[in-house]
Amino acid sequence: MSAAYTPEVPTSEALEELVREHQALLAFVNAAPVGVVQITRNGDVDMINAFSAMMLMPLSRNGMLSNLFEVLDPVLPALRAHIEAFGPAHGLVCDNLRLDLNAHCEPLKVAALRVIRMDTERVMVVITDVTDQVLAEQATLRAQEAQHTMQQLDAENQRLLEVSRLKTQFVGNLSHELRTPLTSILGYADLLASGRLSADTPRFKEGLSLIGKQGRLLLQLINDLLDMSAMQSDKFDFHPSACDVGVLTREVVEVLQGNAQQQGVEVSVHLAPDLDALWLDGRRFKQVMYNLVSNAIKFTPQGGQVNVRVQPEGPHLQVQVQDTGIGIAPEHLGGLFVDFHQIDGSHTRPFEGTGLGLALTRRLVQAQGGEVGVHSTPGQGSEFWVKLPLSRVPA
Repeated sequence: MSAAYTPEVPTSEALEELVREHQALLAFVNAAPVGVVQITRNGDVDMINAFSAMMLMPLSRNGMLSNLFEVLDPVLPALRAHIEAFGPAHGLVCDNLRLDLNAHCEPLKVAALRVIRMDTERVMVVITDVTDQVLAEQATLRAQEAQHTMQQLDAENQRLLEVSRLKTQFVGNLSHELRTPLTSILGYADLLASGRLSADTPRFKEGLSLIGKQGRLLLQLINDLLDMSAMQSDKFDFHPSACDVGVLTREVVEVLQGNAQQQGVEVSVHLAPDLDALWLDGRRFKQVMYNLVSNAIKFTPQGGQVNVRVQPEGPHLQVQVQDTGIGIAPEHLGGLFVDFHQIDGSHTRPFEGTGLGLALTRRLVQAQGGEVGVHSTPGQGSEFWVKLPLSRVPA
């Protein structure tokens, strides 16, 4: 028969040793450079060290720290949710829950709460001063924001410099474009006025024709300038009416036939039926067509072709101007419709122009709710397309 178990009764020396160890542990916890608070599930404080008291006192309304939940009001919903979600298990509940200890005053002081469930009734909260870490994070964020702002300012500065360069280039090109026809006009006007040419000679008629041609070119340049100025100041007006788009297209092509023949370029027109009762601004449509077709002729070498196609496509009127010209490199496509932009902006460039035509075309089309674009292959030609909202005149 085995002997009954008799529990060992600690000696007085053992009890004294336990007391000393307990006191040493309390002294260590009290002197620790982090806060330690033991609370019940309801937030009542069972134990709190000096560091915790110092950190949490600014949040106490009455100087009492008997209930931690009353002090941690700013983060209480999150803290309660973490504790309840963890259930009856023990261990780490949540880590690095931030608490602003000086929410309404300076200097900034921030604590991080580490919550540990000890058993079903007790929870340990470890409080760490992370003010320096937060200040470092804020400084890093401000530095990143400052860097981003500097990058934006630098990009804007580069954009303004590019705009300034383009405008300076434009003024130079415009002076050149104005001077060339004016020189021809004045030269032939002086020659005709001198009386040295008889009115019935071919050269007299040639001079009159050239004066008219160069005068119309000057008028086109001036109109483009006025239109661009109106578009940039939001004073551009449209006057839609019933139009025959087929007739308008052929009128534009007829005006440009002289340029095409002089350059040795064949222009063909393909028109869909039922284009005679559309509702749009006929003058602006002709302006868009003139810019696209004249541009195609200008950049197509002798023996090349320009095909103009106009047709309905769903809810849009589709315009396509295709040429067999020099084409455009991919890196230059993005700048084609930019104000004042020219691929070759030098005075020695082989093609005339101010760089307003395509930019004005884009503005005219977009102002009517349409789209404009281009497909091009260097050495094979380009295709410019325009889509305008299609509206028919009621029968």
